[in-house]
Amino acid sequence: MRKFGFVLCAILGLFWSCSEKDVAVTGVSLSLEGFELEVGRDTLIKAQVTPASATDPSVIWYSDNPKVATVEDGLVSAISCGKARITVETVDGEYTAFCIVTVFSSYVPVDSIRLDKSDLKLLIDQTDTLRVTVFPEDATDSIVTWTSSNPQVVTVVDGVITAVGLGDATVTASIDTLTAICAIQVVDPYIAVLPMKAERLPDMLQARADHIIFVAGNQLTVAGGHVNGFTRTTSAEYLEDGEWHTMTMNATHDMGFSVQFADGRMMIGGGCNSNMGVGQSSLVEIYDPQTHSFTSAPSMTTRRTLTHAVEMAGGNVFVSGNWYADDSKELYSGSGQAFTNMGSVSEQRSSPYVLRSSADNAIVFGGTSNYGESNALVVDRLEGIPFNVELFESWKPYGASVNWRAADCAIDDYTYLILAKNDQNQVAVIKVEGESFSLLETELPIPVSCDDVNLIYSGQVFTDNEGNTAYLPAYNGSVTAPVYYVLKIDLSSSEAKQTLYKTDILEAYASIWSMTKLPDGRLVACGGIYDSNFTPYSTVWAFSPF
Repeated sequence: MRKFGFVLCAILGLFWSCSEKDVAVTGVSLSLEGFELEVGRDTLIKAQVTPASATDPSVIWYSDNPKVATVEDGLVSAISCGKARITVETVDGEYTAFCIVTVFSSYVPVDSIRLDKSDLKLLIDQTDTLRVTVFPEDATDSIVTWTSSNPQVVTVVDGVITAVGLGDATVTASIDTLTAICAIQVVDPYIAVLPMKAERLPDMLQARADHIIFVAGNQLTVAGGHVNGFTRTTSAEYLEDGEWHTMTMNATHDMGFSVQFADGRMMIGGGCNSNMGVGQSSLVEIYDPQTHSFTSAPSMTTRRTLTHAVEMAGGNVFVSGNWYADDSKELYSGSGQAFTNMGSVSEQRSSPYVLRSSADNAIVFGGTSNYGESNALVVDRLEGIPFNVELFESWKPYGASVNWRAADCAIDDYTYLILAKNDQNQVAVIKVEGESFSLLETELPIPVSCDDVNLIYSGQVFTDNEGNTAYLPAYNGSVTAPVYYVLKIDLSSSEAKQTLYKTDILEAYASIWSMTKLPDGRLVACGGIYDSNFTPYSTVWAFSPF
């Protein structure tokens, strides 16, 4: 009996000894392997200790980079941008697991700001708009605060500046501690307005529009275009001894191009190949003022309308632009007597500016595509890659009229003046020197009105290099009571002075888009249209404001 009791006690002792033994931890894992967390937010990570029956499942949490992220009981809090390693460690056995948290911020600070203008000259009551560029572009807080140093001179609201008094002021754009400034001068709006003489010359024999008008052999000459009924014509005529004399071309050139050779001859080409302003033509001819005759020249490689050209060295001619057809570049060889395709253009253009930029290169640009849409104003080269002009972000060139020619607006070798306007309908002159573009500095802003009448500029600029002047024609927009203006710009000083010349109300209308300069310096307008291509005018006016 004693022996049985002893054995029973031994078995029970062994049982209780096994029941009280600890269950050891064999590992740990995390509910996330890696994750992203925005600054200021938190997320909970769960630790899974194995086995689940472990006697001591307690764990310790820590971050290797608490400046980026902290952790407490598995709750990860994002502090600043960067990466942190979140580790969990078991008390029993010191088993570990970790994950990487990447902390990001949706807030992007502003590094710098810039205004599109550093200085301005305004007239009283004139407005302009300053535009801010913020760097980087994805900066979070880009709210701009605007201030004027002298509200008695200029006020500013959301970048819109209004000139209210004479004097100087500084407009400042601010984002936090970052600033950009524009110095503004409000000047007396006085520009002298002087009378301009208008002499009515004999009417053309044929009323016409979109024709070529030029001076060759010291004779005013008109060629092609369309006549009554929007019909093309092969007629041309020249003015001599107070009378117009008719000539006949080999082809029609309605909305064609023209370029005058150094020897006085005139190349005329392209234009519509059907009535009603339809289609394109590749036909080219050369007018000789000595014989008053037109000789057919090799055709262009592409049929073209509303194109322009410029003479290069050796009698070569660079041509580009088109209307309702694909555009490209091509070059006429004076020695080879042929046109050669010079490749595609970066954007399609109608009525572009074509300017010689160096002895053997030229540029072409324009604000209107071959289908009348707005262009990005990329500049193509005859030879070389295209480029962009920062000035075009604020100032857009006027469209070059049918009668625009590079020689008319040249002030030096490879230097030209073209007219431009901005979103506030302000007008300025752009100087193109080779491939450099800048605004012509003027003593006062170019006037856009006179005696409460809006001035409508044609966009043409005529230069007189001997007189160091430029002339900008404009009119009041009326066909029944037309008043014509010529803005004379004196280029002899660093800030060009201006004088505005004005006619009385004239009894007949001629278009300022159909103009050229006579050998004696007068500007002459011949025919054109007002509101209908079916009824062009034959009127000829010569203006002498000088």
